Amino acid sequence: MAPLTTDNTDGGRYGMFNVVLSPTDATSGVAEIYYRIDGGSWQTGTSFTLRTSIRHKLRGLPPGDYVVEYRSTDNAGNVETPHGFTLTLY
Repeated sequence: MAPLTTDNTDGGRYGMFNVVLSPTDATSGVAEIYYRIDGGSWQTGTSFTLRTSIRHKLRGLPPGDYVVEYRSTDNAGNVETPHGFTLTLY
């Protein structure tokens, strides 16, 4: 059976948001957690920050909607079906 991953989003609008992914697997344990933004390349990790630029000092994303997808793989090789959410940055 594939792992199950949840996220901490709540559908709000943010200037900066720290995404936290929480995977679980009852049998063999979680091996890797992957995420991608707007169909880009898969990255590994359980947390990352999305933010807009602040006074042109901190690099960030332009305001708008961003689709975040994620999935996990367990130690037995089972891969979770990707799922995700849309995050709005202002």
